[in-house]
Amino acid sequence: MRENLVEGDLISAEVMSVYTDGSLSLQLRDVHRKLNQGVLVSVPSFLIKKRKVHLHHFPCKITVSFGINGNIWIAPSDEEEKDCSSGFLDTIQSLTYDTHDNIARFRNCCCLLAENKVMLFEKSLWLAYEQSLAYKAHEILTEPNIQKKKKEIQVGTLVMASILFPEDRKGLAIQLGKLIHQLVEQKRLEKNYCVIGLSGGSMPDIMAEALKAVNCDFKHVWFIFCDERHVPFSSAESNFGEYQRKVIAPIPAIQTANFLSIDPDLNLDDCATNYENRLREIFQNQLEKSGAQFPQIDCLLLGIGPDGHICSLFPDHAALKETNRWVVPVGDSPKPPPRRVTLTLPVINNANQIVFVACGASKADIVERIINRKDPFLPAMMVKPLSGRTLFLFDKEASSKLPKLSKSEITECRSLSSTKPARWTNCGHCIPVRFEVHAFYEKMFYVCKYFE
Repeated sequence: MRENLVEGDLISAEVMSVYTDGSLSLQLRDVHRKLNQGVLVSVPSFLIKKRKVHLHHFPCKITVSFGINGNIWIAPSDEEEKDCSSGFLDTIQSLTYDTHDNIARFRNCCCLLAENKVMLFEKSLWLAYEQSLAYKAHEILTEPNIQKKKKEIQVGTLVMASILFPEDRKGLAIQLGKLIHQLVEQKRLEKNYCVIGLSGGSMPDIMAEALKAVNCDFKHVWFIFCDERHVPFSSAESNFGEYQRKVIAPIPAIQTANFLSIDPDLNLDDCATNYENRLREIFQNQLEKSGAQFPQIDCLLLGIGPDGHICSLFPDHAALKETNRWVVPVGDSPKPPPRRVTLTLPVINNANQIVFVACGASKADIVERIINRKDPFLPAMMVKPLSGRTLFLFDKEASSKLPKLSKSEITECRSLSSTKPARWTNCGHCIPVRFEVHAFYEKMFYVCKYFE
């Protein structure tokens, strides 16, 4: 290696040993060559799906190497390497326009999948690449199309969604607890703090169960409110009051200092402005680094009203049209109490992750409408996070009206993590789910909660 490589050369290798002096023992793949004439893409390492084989030759004559450290190498396939068993190759070949185009497509697909927190492996990348072929570079790179894509991103038309079906509220709380634990630990390593948005309704009871089983340090966790009722904290209608009684009081690890609550003593307009200003203090460093208009909250836990409302954003309400403010007052809520403050859609859609939670038979109708996209103007349907993923947590009763396929029907059934579709006799628990990867991939899957 020392004879054939110079500082700055790229290689693909497995670390076999790390010695006390800092040197490494590396095992290169069967072809000893440095990496050239390709593109290196870096993504978060947790998005690289661990496989038996991480080097893949695609039919379009592109080779992709998935490094478990998050580095992905994309280069033209070299037929010579199949016949070479030793010696370093340093070939420089003339690349065609199609090869350049394919490398660029793979690179952009990697970036889009990573941006939407989609696991990267050969199947997901190939599916995204195939769908990208519908777009020609010279057609996309025109000013009208660029502006159109920017507008699509701004209004949140791109989403990747998953659905989990715990049996009951207890099972749902367990799933939610696992998610929160994973999120808090991940953000602690990434940036040493985590911001989670909370809703009211049945969420305080669910969170009380979920957080009891979460064994992690909440010292650097902020719980903020997606919306709040403009009532005293002593009121049973106060979201913060409910969390005080059901979460803070019985769980010693969680303190009042972890919560950012409104000031109900202010008038409604001042209350909304004050809460937005205090949120800006939390996200000040993030906004200074990114230059963004809206914060990226790590996770928002949203309930769904029977009318499709989320937070205190109700169908056809003027607050849905807000495009600049983070928090707005709502003085005429159709659901009591009428006076509230709420996060706006731009803030919600800029969250890193959205988790919808629905329990009970009363939510079955609205869950069915949302999953089958029957009304795009419902507030819940307007929630499409730009840089994260959407997770739906529905218990058995809430998901009872989702379509079931007949047990005799033979269909293609797979879990979202499956790489190969299986011929599957439907067990009656499969539902159709649209699975989208940015603008390039949309297909109907049948997902079974018992299929692993």
